[in-house]
Amino acid sequence: MSLQLRALGYKVLPIRTPTVPAGTERLRFSLSASMDVSDIDGVVNAIKSIMK
Repeated sequence: MSLQLRALGYKVLPIRTPTVPAGTERLRFSLSASMDVSDIDGVVNAIKSIMK
């Protein structure tokens, strides 16, 4: 999913085993004060489109 989001223009880093236990892998999002609601909506919509 990290690579798919990167292809859509979002830098979302994967956190994988062995950093976290197997089966609990996750994505790392970083927010900044310069972002607005449309930025957050964009990444949420990108995740929704990938999850379909």
